[in-house]
Amino acid sequence: MAVAYPRQLYLRVDKPLLAALTKAADDAGENISAFARKRLREAVGLPPEAPMISADRSPRSDRRGAA
Repeated sequence: MAVAYPRQLYLRVDKPLLAALTKAADDAGENISAFARKRLREAVGLPPEAPMISADRSPRSDRRGAA
């Protein structure tokens, strides 16, 4: 049986970390979410860019049309 992993991760950050992330993202000219995602991927040894799977291909979207 396949394991379904969450597609979103929510992190609670303190004000100094949020300020640092916001400044670094602004300096890089990126959206803070994209910037943080890239840095997290790099931190765990993954390439900074990953192919995104569109929402319409997720298992949950397959059930939306089912009656």
